[in-house]
Amino acid sequence: MNFEYVEGTTEDDLSFVKQLIAANCIDENARGWILDYICDVIQNPASKPQTGIVFKGHTQGSGKGTLVELIQSLVGKKLVHSTNNLEDYFGNFNTGINGKVVCVCEEMTAKDGVKYKEAIKTQLTDVYNTINTKNKAPFQQTSYNRWLFMSNNKAAVISDRRFVQTQTNPSKIISQKDFHDFHTIWKKDQNWLNLVGSAMIDHKIENCLTKVPTVATDALRHETLIEPIHMVLRQMHDKKIELVDGKYIKSADLSNACFEMCERMRMPRKYTEKNLYHMKAWAFQEYGLAFSKKRRRLNGQNAWWIAIDLPLVIDMMKRNNRFPSDELVEEVFGENENEPC
Repeated sequence: MNFEYVEGTTEDDLSFVKQLIAANCIDENARGWILDYICDVIQNPASKPQTGIVFKGHTQGSGKGTLVELIQSLVGKKLVHSTNNLEDYFGNFNTGINGKVVCVCEEMTAKDGVKYKEAIKTQLTDVYNTINTKNKAPFQQTSYNRWLFMSNNKAAVISDRRFVQTQTNPSKIISQKDFHDFHTIWKKDQNWLNLVGSAMIDHKIENCLTKVPTVATDALRHETLIEPIHMVLRQMHDKKIELVDGKYIKSADLSNACFEMCERMRMPRKYTEKNLYHMKAWAFQEYGLAFSKKRRRLNGQNAWWIAIDLPLVIDMMKRNNRFPSDELVEEVFGENENEPC
């Protein structure tokens, strides 16, 4: 490790770590698990818990990258690898995992989650890694890799029970002064690193890290996670919006439905305009292969149609706390579903 142990640390020495976790996790009940997970990297680097963390959201100042830099400052650069090219981990030449304790996937998308789903599961659970290097024979090594996934989207990038899905917290953004102090002073101060690293060793791990916590529903308010497109998909699920042959809707009709839902949910005009412009691309990114767009002739109409694997989408929404509740549907539609609120 890149620090020396010192006696007499307290939880106060972990204050900056806790700030970063609070800024990147809106669910208070999951923050303790994440702190234990990070401290366990320091305490038990040779015993991986076969679980990981997905940090989602685009809130500026949340410090996802700063958290990685802090871990890297403590365990040493040689033991941490960060990349936005996932082929470094899951491709034919997987040198990114070679000898690493922490592997970070930057700018993760839903399509990446679909493409590398099985490879990610394998990496979480495998006892050994087979390392393939260009022009060299493959070799095996014990796997100590722990996984952090970073995404600038609110969308779920991985749907699996082995991951904590955290959402950035706009109310807990890090002050510019703390960012500046960390990057210019603290991470270069060996005494500060010694205190933080030692406090992580002294920290008592109380959570079972082989099992991810259940996300608290009261922290997942619809203002944070439920977008108009989710309400539209819920309407399709309830057959309030009929799909041709159970899976097709015209692109223009989907845009109109999303516009009406923005009106019902009283979204700001600027949001509505952006949402209409980006909505379909965002849906494709969030649900990957469950959406496809193609010009075709259906019901006697030659138009752009979007095919939706609705059962798969609804399952993903439910598993990632993005399926609108009955209470929210009632709140949005009120007593009359035919007129906007």
